Amino acid sequence: MQAFMLWMAGSGVNIFSIMITVYAIINPAKAIMSTNSAFARFSDVKKGMFEVKAVFILLNLLSMAVAIYKCATLGFLPTTPSDWVSMLPVKEAMEFSSGGLASF
Repeated sequence: MQAFMLWMAGSGVNIFSIMITVYAIINPAKAIMSTNSAFARFSDVKKGMFEVKAVFILLNLLSMAVAIYKCATLGFLPTTPSDWVSMLPVKEAMEFSSGGLASF
């Protein structure tokens, strides 16, 4: 559902696409943090829930990865060299040239 919502948000940078993308990152993070409380009602199951919780976490990480890909396509992530140009050191000139007085 998250992937569908991200696709429907479009590729333009506007308030709705930003909001949907932020929620697509925050909601899986919240779900991962509350994994034990999400599976608390199944605590009486004799078989361990490790595999089920692992699949739950992996699917939420996949959903978060789709949202991060959407951030990259919107241009929110610095993925090109031109995004880092401001951090390059300014080279000092080897020579100095200035206008002089012309002698007549």
